[in-house]
Amino acid sequence: MKKLLLIIIITSLSFAKGSAQIISINTNAMLDAMRAPAFGFELVLNKRSSLAVDGFWGNKIMGKNWKMIAFQPEWRLYFGGRPLFHHYIGAVGILTKYDIEAYSKRYHGHAMGAGLSYGYVWPVTRRLLIDFHTSLGFVGRDERNYMIGTNYADNNFIDKEGDSYSNHYGEIPTNSSATMLCPIKMGISISYIIK
Repeated sequence: MKKLLLIIIITSLSFAKGSAQIISINTNAMLDAMRAPAFGFELVLNKRSSLAVDGFWGNKIMGKNWKMIAFQPEWRLYFGGRPLFHHYIGAVGILTKYDIEAYSKRYHGHAMGAGLSYGYVWPVTRRLLIDFHTSLGFVGRDERNYMIGTNYADNNFIDKEGDSYSNHYGEIPTNSSATMLCPIKMGISISYIIK
């Protein structure tokens, strides 16, 4: 994941002009409110496009036992006559790892996907911006799910009493993979132009 981030940053810098570079930093207020701190930056590539890279991490998202870390790169094309201003469309990706407890089961896995995004940037001041955005795309996930109360290590499933998972509960842990159409990135971001 670190190598992918480094490749994206180096590629974006190679396309960007050397003079008068515009960079903004941001946080997604919706994710912050859900207890998943988010941080990102946007680098202007030319007069109409930019590269945004966002990420978030949460240990108790929405107060529930949901752990997630995600990395979201996005290329944006602006229609307002300049970057970081008014309407834009983009191509967005996601790479995430998660561990979620819901409905008496634990879902542990990772997902990756890509899609299209749309947003509107509202300039509050010369440097402070509010970005309203949403997206839709295909996400593929690969996960292992099992009953809550069991632990797994090296594919050996043993419950808290030391009994075999399949003997104690009568259910074998399952691996599943699926691709679905869903929102990839959405929210209200507060951005500040630092350069």
